[in-house]
Amino acid sequence: MAGIVGYGAYIPGLRITTKEIKTVWPSAGNVAGVNEKAVADFDEDAVTMAVAAAERALAHAGVEAEKVGAVYLASASVPCEEKSAAAVIQAALGVPAEALAVDLGRTTRAGTVALINCLALVRTGEISLGLVIASDNRLARAGDMLEQSLGAGAVALVVGKEKVIAGILGSASYTSEFTNMWRPCGERMIRRHDDSRLEKECGYQQAVVSAGQSLMSRLGLKGSVFNYLTAAEPDGRSIQAVAKLLGIPAEAAIPANLAPLLGDTGAAAPLLGLVTVMERGMPGEKALVISYGSGAGSDALAVNLTGDLAARKELAVTLAEVTGEKTYLSYPAYAKRVGLISVPPALPDPVSGYGTQPGMIRDIEYLLGLKALECSSCGSLNYPYRDYCIDCRGQSFKKVNLPRRGRIVTYNTQYVSPIGPEEVPIVVCTVKLDGAGGVRGGKVSGSMLPVDTAQVKIGMPVELVFRRCGEELGLPKYGYKFKPLPETAAFKGDHNYGG
Repeated sequence: MAGIVGYGAYIPGLRITTKEIKTVWPSAGNVAGVNEKAVADFDEDAVTMAVAAAERALAHAGVEAEKVGAVYLASASVPCEEKSAAAVIQAALGVPAEALAVDLGRTTRAGTVALINCLALVRTGEISLGLVIASDNRLARAGDMLEQSLGAGAVALVVGKEKVIAGILGSASYTSEFTNMWRPCGERMIRRHDDSRLEKECGYQQAVVSAGQSLMSRLGLKGSVFNYLTAAEPDGRSIQAVAKLLGIPAEAAIPANLAPLLGDTGAAAPLLGLVTVMERGMPGEKALVISYGSGAGSDALAVNLTGDLAARKELAVTLAEVTGEKTYLSYPAYAKRVGLISVPPALPDPVSGYGTQPGMIRDIEYLLGLKALECSSCGSLNYPYRDYCIDCRGQSFKKVNLPRRGRIVTYNTQYVSPIGPEEVPIVVCTVKLDGAGGVRGGKVSGSMLPVDTAQVKIGMPVELVFRRCGEELGLPKYGYKFKPLPETAAFKGDHNYGG
């Protein structure tokens, strides 16, 4: 049976509470059950979150990126309207260029659409392993009720036929043109009709319940057989109403009720709920997964947890760990991050984008895929690309994957940011990577994520993480930054992500 063989999730560490938003917009309506939501930082977007979730999924599955035959990205909030985000993710993960890269969007239903299509390729034998990623960072207009609920997050699932931890018993769909929320071309913020009851009853419930009933009828199952329900969550309480309408026990909706703490994570929401199910579920238990997109409809999937699940639980980075570190924002700090307050660019756009230049074309697998050159003569690790070994001047190299972790050997603090609209001060450090050979080799320089400058010190352990690094001519630029790590951190899923 085709199904899920590994999973991973990523949630930004920034939060804003509903209470904080209401201090600025007291007359805005209330979103039921949402207490706070996840907020993407300046250097995070749907692409960076997707990469982080996918890295964790590959590590959990024990799968090398070079074995992946297709990458599906589902998102209603990718940075460019015409430019493949899946291709960027594929390059960052080290998935072969011959693999299929698919971008699905324009609706938060896209996550389940991606999963259904990837499963079809696996079942037919077209590919042996696929990667499904749902990632969203949808934004609301200032003062709109949706500002309390639209959150950010990503989830990734590795799909295959061997060592399946969650088999897919079947799927059903219900398409509806009923539209209450939409985002016009050229705009960043969601618009909506101000009739939340109509949306809930004629939009969300109609589509979600119809898809669920259709699937149960097709499989000959009743709602009472499902141990878990995970669904799209426009608010913190709708999932309970869906359980009741489908005849599913009320307690089945509790584990996947994530909106109170994360907000509505769009295409990622029902699959993030499935992650919580796989984290706590037992072999033989069943889950019903239902997506929803306004003006699109729903997909429902029946999932059966298998005996291989228990053996893989200890290898996963849990959702509790992913959401454990939180920093709460004031409304002005939040407004800057979502673009409600305009921040002037750090530098003017160049005459031509770096992404189209020969140097970038040559270096793409080094800058995004983190490939390095190991000297055949002295073993020094050279990064990025260079013609001569930095230690012995040799010219014979072997291409290897760059280690992700290391320790700071020197650093400085900058008070002028070349990457708008990021805030200063920014720590720039040089790191000796773990296991890297050479005297001068194996050292990589880069900026750090926002950090208390007083806490930075020589010898601090850090890790390279994929982040947005500004833009040129409206085209996002991506690269890596260093994230501080606890001195005694026990790393789960340590994995070589490249080919």
